[in-house]
Amino acid sequence: MTKDTEFGPAWIPTTQEDKEDVRLTLEQLLEDSLFRRSGRYSALLHYIVEKALDGMSAELKERTIGIDVFHRPIDYDTNVDPVVRFCAGEIRKRLAQYYRTSTDAVIEIDVPIGSYAPLFRRRTALVEDEQFVPLAEPSSPEAGESVASPIFPGRDQSRPAISSPSFTRRRMVLFTSAIALILLCCIAFAFKSRFSPDPLKEVWEPFLNRNRPVTICTGTPYPVTPDPVTESPTDSPNLSIEQHFLQEGHRISLPTAATIAQISGFLEAHDQAFVLTEAEANSLDNLRSRPLVLVNANNNKWTLLLLNPLRFHFQSKEDLSYIVDRDYPERLDWHVDFSKPYIQQTEDYAIVARLFNPTTKAPVMVLAGIGSNGTQAAGEFSVSPQALADLARMAPRGWQTENFEAVLKVEVIQGHLGATKIVAADFWKAN
Repeated sequence: MTKDTEFGPAWIPTTQEDKEDVRLTLEQLLEDSLFRRSGRYSALLHYIVEKALDGMSAELKERTIGIDVFHRPIDYDTNVDPVVRFCAGEIRKRLAQYYRTSTDAVIEIDVPIGSYAPLFRRRTALVEDEQFVPLAEPSSPEAGESVASPIFPGRDQSRPAISSPSFTRRRMVLFTSAIALILLCCIAFAFKSRFSPDPLKEVWEPFLNRNRPVTICTGTPYPVTPDPVTESPTDSPNLSIEQHFLQEGHRISLPTAATIAQISGFLEAHDQAFVLTEAEANSLDNLRSRPLVLVNANNNKWTLLLLNPLRFHFQSKEDLSYIVDRDYPERLDWHVDFSKPYIQQTEDYAIVARLFNPTTKAPVMVLAGIGSNGTQAAGEFSVSPQALADLARMAPRGWQTENFEAVLKVEVIQGHLGATKIVAADFWKAN
């Protein structure tokens, strides 16, 4: 006798034996290669399962998890540090992959979208194959004698009955066809889930799983008083500690900080080491052979330098700063007038670019707006699966290994980000 199986409805383990069964399943999961090589995903999954077994699912909130599992400070901002959301999303994908291939799992652990509280389901018998027993030939009744049915008293069994084997065969044909159709749908769904492109992974793949840390390089405003000879920022050794930190050159905007948090949180969620530096503290030699993320435009000389040869790049003229389209140089509508009051700004523009630069000999990601709002929008765009899926729909086949630039138009409402959309994009083969 064979059995087809599936996982039953959600179930709450209440007895000690049930809880031990769940813990055994958790151990098997954490030993699988999908989780064994990631301390963060394993730690988060272990934490939420144990909380649920202890009856404390209601405490599984993003901030609480960030503090307990990822050692964030009590007052950390979950909007700019999405490490919990990133890890939970990755855990969902890995659990789905595990249960697609596992045939001996007795209990399913699921983390539904929109919640961090896990659900548990037991594997149950769905259908048991029927065993067919040939029907015995009925004994011939004596002439004129009728045989009463043991099931339906009074029914005359001497009359021909519907053939049971024929009926059963038709039922089995229908049942087998239905099962085959269900299996085909499951296979098609699994194939699509496994092989559907993941634009987030495709965009960031060159920066992940590397032996060298990713360098996040941000620009900062110049100090108020430049060196009178070189007209460049100075940091005199005679400055006091107070003077050192009160220089305007030691301030970055909140949108820039949010962008750095977005990228660092994404890299951290993928177990990718990173370092944070300032543009003015780096030489070209320091940036060579390192995967590089450039944040900001007009106060980051490396952004301006690496984008300058490309189709979309930044230029400034007096109070006007704009993105130039080399194919349409007369277009000047992607601009910001820096002479206007900040609160009156209604739009900003940004460039999101990924290129394999022959100068740095490593992949480069540029997240830069004309203004700070544009930079923040570029950072959010770069780690948004939906936004990158929109970009992928504009891309030619094979774009995953190509360079690209995208120009974003960003709505600004009372100093805050509004909607962001792609207004232009360019793709070309890496050298």
